[in-house]
Amino acid sequence: MPLYTYYALDKKGKTITGQINADDRQAAMQQVRAMGVFPTDVKPQSGSRASSAAHPSGITSGRVRMSDLTVFSRQLANLVRGGLPLMRTFSALTEHTENPRLRAVLGHVQQEIRGGKALWEALDEYPSVFPRLYVSMVKAGEASGQLSQVLQWLAGYLEVEQARKNQIRSALAYPALLLTVGTV
Repeated sequence: MPLYTYYALDKKGKTITGQINADDRQAAMQQVRAMGVFPTDVKPQSGSRASSAAHPSGITSGRVRMSDLTVFSRQLANLVRGGLPLMRTFSALTEHTENPRLRAVLGHVQQEIRGGKALWEALDEYPSVFPRLYVSMVKAGEASGQLSQVLQWLAGYLEVEQARKNQIRSALAYPALLLTVGTV
């Protein structure tokens, strides 16, 4: 059974950490909750079977930009809204995704869905790609039957966040230039 490291908050708000054996991440989270604490993070122990199973080779390298996630969300929403089954949707998106890391993650997500996991559960295995808000919104969308609307909202939200980051970057570029020129 794979080994997981957990981080949790006790009833007093103190952070505690430990290790636990479980079949998968969800089972580990349930075991931590059963101890009467609130889990904040559960990660596969490096070198354990869970670590290598959760991240097949090639997935841990590279980076997924916000723009890649935005495009993926918009395309996923459109395909789901069009009535395409989720498995076909992920096949098409995996095939046409340019970012190698996102392509690998989507392939693994597709396998997890085929294995019976909910979409949000499969996405939750990649917190470095899919933020907690993203996963929570997908979970709510699946539960309410409004997945395509939630994905459209997420794509819009990511676009606004990306524009805000670009605006901040632009606003900081001029003072940085002045500071550089002023010191020379």
